[in-house]
Amino acid sequence: MIRDSDEFYVGVDSLFTEKGFSELRYPGQKTNINRKLVGDGIYLEMMIQHVLPFGFRDTEKAVWVCLSDMGLSTLVDGTDTRNRVHFHAQHTESSQNAVACSFFAATPDQKGVSGVQTRQVVRKYIEENRAVFIHQSLGEPKLEGSNSSVGIQMLNVWRITVEHQAKQNNRDAASVLRLHFTASSRDMWSTGANFWTPASLNMTIAYFESTNSRLPDAVEDILVDKSVGNTST
Repeated sequence: MIRDSDEFYVGVDSLFTEKGFSELRYPGQKTNINRKLVGDGIYLEMMIQHVLPFGFRDTEKAVWVCLSDMGLSTLVDGTDTRNRVHFHAQHTESSQNAVACSFFAATPDQKGVSGVQTRQVVRKYIEENRAVFIHQSLGEPKLEGSNSSVGIQMLNVWRITVEHQAKQNNRDAASVLRLHFTASSRDMWSTGANFWTPASLNMTIAYFESTNSRLPDAVEDILVDKSVGNTST
């Protein structure tokens, strides 16, 4: 997954150009959903663009804080999704520019499935006026009552950039946050097709839609709290 992160990083600019980020508004969001997934393929793609009234360095640090919460559970707004997905941390390793972890996401409301065994890697690449974050999550649903695989793998990839935005008066700091997300599924054997019931697919889509839509607000909350703390000291 680490090598994959490097490849995703190299291809960020061409992908963002291909997807048309330059045509997206500030703030703007675009979502493509495939609710008729059969076999392999992408079932959710999201693009988000947001301007934050804070400097590039502070903003990239706030994004790193958010993404270092590997389950991203703190970004979910509301109790409904929290009650339906419970995260159990297993192992975490971190460095200055990378975090890797594994956890089990229990899904008590999903019939026949105990949850999803997940490995995640987040990498950070710092440039002169931009930071690029690659967040990969590889999940394997497990059958209820055993540790056997359901028969599919789920790969979720976040490509996030934070870039300095020049202001006309050169005094007001601002940063542009861009996010591209894909959620895909791969059948490992024929029984995997039984996992994607309409209910399970809708629940997964709703979770990631909520998580990704909350990211700019979560980043801004961190920045505001830090700003208020600096002002009061």
